[in-house]
Amino acid sequence: MPPFQNHFTKAHLFIFLGIWLGFTALTSWIADHGIDQYDHRRLVILTTLGTILGPMTGAISRNCQSCCIAVSLSLLPYCGAFLIAGTLPLFIKLPFQRGASAVRMTLWIVGLLGWFFGGIVPFGHALN
Repeated sequence: MPPFQNHFTKAHLFIFLGIWLGFTALTSWIADHGIDQYDHRRLVILTTLGTILGPMTGAISRNCQSCCIAVSLSLLPYCGAFLIAGTLPLFIKLPFQRGASAVRMTLWIVGLLGWFFGGIVPFGHALN
């Protein structure tokens, strides 16, 4: 088996879509109830669409104010590490075969949760 084989399955896609849509709904709800600026509707839409950007959603919710960008960028390496740690095993050969798919799936889920949860955390700064 080659060292770089794609282990991304339909199950991985469905899990991604489920987690992404769940966090998109949560982000939309938080933004709708937390943004109190004059262009509320536009910022709620942009923030909701920006859910895929993980920790950058906090900055988006405040029109990219410098302090909000700083908070989001400070979380970016940690959230990115989660995403990378969850994605890399899908493309590399693990040193074991038994249970490899379960390990890949678990890391995929944890990686996605780490990335998308990183989009919720900056709201503590941006929306207070």
